[in-house]
Amino acid sequence: MGRAYTDEEKENIRIKIKQYGKEMFEKEGFKNFRIQKLTKKVGISLGGFYTFFANKEALYEGIIEDEKNRIRLKISNCIENDNITPKDFFVNLASKLPEKVKENKLYENQEKGPYNLMSELIFDIDADNRKENLVFLQNLRKLWDIQGNKLKLSDEEILGILSILGAISMKQSTMDKNIFEKLYKDISMYLINKIV
Repeated sequence: MGRAYTDEEKENIRIKIKQYGKEMFEKEGFKNFRIQKLTKKVGISLGGFYTFFANKEALYEGIIEDEKNRIRLKISNCIENDNITPKDFFVNLASKLPEKVKENKLYENQEKGPYNLMSELIFDIDADNRKENLVFLQNLRKLWDIQGNKLKLSDEEILGILSILGAISMKQSTMDKNIFEKLYKDISMYLINKIV
């Protein structure tokens, strides 16, 4: 049996597990992620991993939660500090979604296993997630209201539009690239013009 970790060592190991775990999930996806590979990178035993997380699902969900919070904070700060208009925000978001889905496996659709980052940020996966998404959107609306920018649609309608864009983005690998790009651009601009 190994020695006990100090509180400081525990915190450092937890940070490393999440940092390396995030990098691995982004590149390999949930299905191909291996705890043994992670523990080797972190420099701990397999049993050491289970001191911090019950399984890879728990690690994945913790990383998704951290990423969701990081992204939301970044969005709020940009809107508040850089005076990003709703139109600029939604156009930028729509333009980045397909690329994020293609290059970062945290956004990848999971056939089995926990939900992905797209699900947490955009889709209503359960009542708590829906409420959280609405609260976040209401906070953005307040920031825009202070700046004198008004949105045409309700928060629920906007979340519906974002869900459509997310779903289309996640299906891009099943479509011809040129068809996807044209379809996505037409749909995203049509929907964004409804919002603002």
